[in-house]
Amino acid sequence: MGHNKSGIIFYGPPVILNLKLAEEICIKTAVSFQKEIKSLKYYFVPREKIIEINSTHLNHDYPTDIITFDYCKGKKILGEVFICDSVIKENALDLKLDFTEELNRVVFHGLLHLIGFNDKTVEEIKEMRIAENNCLKLTKGQHE
Repeated sequence: MGHNKSGIIFYGPPVILNLKLAEEICIKTAVSFQKEIKSLKYYFVPREKIIEINSTHLNHDYPTDIITFDYCKGKKILGEVFICDSVIKENALDLKLDFTEELNRVVFHGLLHLIGFNDKTVEEIKEMRIAENNCLKLTKGQHE
C-alpha cells in the first residue's frame, strides 16, 4: 500500500507501477483542471472481485479493467477506483500495447472520470484519449 499527504492511496498495486510518478501526475492533472484531490483510493483487485463489483453496481456479469465511484464535491476530488490488472494485461496483449503504459493509462482514466470526463459517445472517447495521452506523456518526461 502506498499512502501520502496527497490524499491518494494505492492498495495492492502491481510492482511495475511507479507510485510516486503516478501520484505526481494525478496531482498535476487535477490542478490543471482546477481540482484538488482530497481522497482518491485505487484498489487493485483480482478478476473475481471486479466481476462481483461490475455485477453488483452495474448489472454486468463480466470483467472490466476499471470501475470508478465518484463522490466528488465541487472542486474536491473524492473517489474510489477499482482496477483489475489481469484484464489490463489481456487487453494490452490483444491490442499489442505495452502493459506498463496501459496500466498507467487506466490509472489516469479513473482520475479523469472524477475530474468530469466521460466515455460514452465517440466525441467523449476522443476527448478522454487526448487527456489520457497527455498524462502518459508526463510518464515519459515529455511535458507540453
